[in-house]
Amino acid sequence: MPPPLLAHSIVARCPRRCLWAKERPQTHRTHRAHRPPPPHLPPASVGKQPRMGTMESSRETEVTVTTLFLLAAPLTVVLVYCAASIIIMRAGRSAPPEDLEYLIVLGAMVRPDGLPTRALRYRLEAARSYLAEHPTAIAIVSGGQGSDEPVSEAAAMACWLADRSVGSERIIQESASTTTAENLSLSAQLMPGLRKRRVGIVTNDFHLYRSLLIARKQGFQRVWGVPAASTPDNRPVNLARECFALIKNRIQGNL
Repeated sequence: MPPPLLAHSIVARCPRRCLWAKERPQTHRTHRAHRPPPPHLPPASVGKQPRMGTMESSRETEVTVTTLFLLAAPLTVVLVYCAASIIIMRAGRSAPPEDLEYLIVLGAMVRPDGLPTRALRYRLEAARSYLAEHPTAIAIVSGGQGSDEPVSEAAAMACWLADRSVGSERIIQESASTTTAENLSLSAQLMPGLRKRRVGIVTNDFHLYRSLLIARKQGFQRVWGVPAASTPDNRPVNLARECFALIKNRIQGNL
């Protein structure tokens, strides 16, 4: 340790430096203050306008989807029509059994002169052919009178069959029905013991599938179709009409 005199002399020589050394405050290293996180910023996409390329791509996608839908919709209708037509016409080619007890001949339009139209004549010809080969079978001719018909369809059919050697005792008339469902339900009331009877439904080939479905819905358990011919020129229209009729009868609860 230097003597006090020597220390005093050193301070005297360097007064400024020593005084600065004495007076300099003692500082200590401190950790940097933690800065608060920046406020939440919205995503970069918010508030920005979409690029032109993105808009064009979206429009192209919408156009493509719309085009595919417009093409698929009619194609689906055509496929459904073709499938339904195959099912309908397959039922129209079935052969009836040989031991039917009753034939229900479904009515159709009657001409102003009281004669059956071509569609109804086809049904009557099929019924007469079966009745001629099976003398114990009985025919129930079913059909009411429309506002533009001179007589009921049942009366016109009974007259047509009687003129072609079918005995009147084998013909029963049901002249109150206006629809296929009524044809069958009202005709069923004319047959005692319906569940045990073997029944044939006589109608055009395109109309037979729906008629059999309605009959089974109403409780006919032993029922078959007796197909009659139809006009080939009108077949596409008749099949399309049957497709809509199937949907309508389904909604009405007839199927």
